[in-house]
Amino acid sequence: MKKFAIIIVLVMGSIFSVSAQKFAYVDTQYILDNIPEYKWLKIN
Repeated sequence: MKKFAIIIVLVMGSIFSVSAQKFAYVDTQYILDNIPEYKWLKIN
C-alpha cells in the first residue's frame, strides 16, 4: 500500500510539473534593453 501511494504521488507530481511548464513568455527585448552593456553596444 505504501508503494502504491508513493507511485500515485510521483505520477501526480510529474503531471503537475509538466503542465506548469507549457505556458511561458519571456520578453527578451525588455531584458536586453535593461542591460547597460547591450545599450552601449547598440549605440556603438
